[in-house]
Amino acid sequence: MNSPAINLFLPISLLLPVLLFLVLATGTGCDRTPAKPSLVVYCAAGMRRPMEALAAEFQEKEHIPVELQFGGSNTLLSQIEISRTGDLYLAADSSYVLLAQKKRLASQNYPVATITPVIVLNDAVVTTVESIADLIQSDLRIAFANPDAAAIGKICRTSLQDHGLWDAFMQRIQDNGVTTPNVMGVATAVEFGSVDAGIVWDAVASQYLGMRVVQDPILAAEHSTIEITLLTNSKHPELALQFAEFVSLTRNDLFAEHGFHSKIPAHSPSPEVD
Repeated sequence: MNSPAINLFLPISLLLPVLLFLVLATGTGCDRTPAKPSLVVYCAAGMRRPMEALAAEFQEKEHIPVELQFGGSNTLLSQIEISRTGDLYLAADSSYVLLAQKKRLASQNYPVATITPVIVLNDAVVTTVESIADLIQSDLRIAFANPDAAAIGKICRTSLQDHGLWDAFMQRIQDNGVTTPNVMGVATAVEFGSVDAGIVWDAVASQYLGMRVVQDPILAAEHSTIEITLLTNSKHPELALQFAEFVSLTRNDLFAEHGFHSKIPAHSPSPEVD
């Protein structure tokens, strides 16, 4: 009379080793290796080449992925303010870092390099241009970075306003020119001949072929300091500061290799702004 119970028990007992194997093989998930942290860096477009090289070198050395998001300095600041994400912000001018700090979006910052605006002409241009005044009076097609989005546009606007040339310059852009979201758009347009002239950072001009540089006295007086700053919403502040020091101190020479004026600080980081 007990045989049916024995027959029912046997198949179940045979399944137990299989079930035990599956549990041991898959585990509970508690002993899985946690995902490696990564860094998100908002980076002014004109710094693309040195920053890509630095990010690749840092990743290879420290095994920490670095994601670079490029754009105009002011455009990036707006993205940071809206998203409240990311670890570091590298701006083409220190004024944007100061603004980020005043908005409590960023804390300590490190100077990286300096840059200066220059006029660039496509190699095919035969018109003589020796100054911004010559550019305004010419019939050349001009590209200019949006002053409400890019650091170079903002700096040039202030400088030309101080010298009473801004209105005439912008009229030339409206009559026979284009605006771009960032400085790299200007450089590319000049290099490929879609425009005749533009204003870019001196370091950016050195990275492009097919154009010649004109040093304008007014623009030459403007020196912008590139800075990298820690974002207050960083998920990995210690790693972020490690990369910031790598950029501004350890491998700052890479900026010089790409035509920037290296600016190794005497002390770091800069104090936070109240």
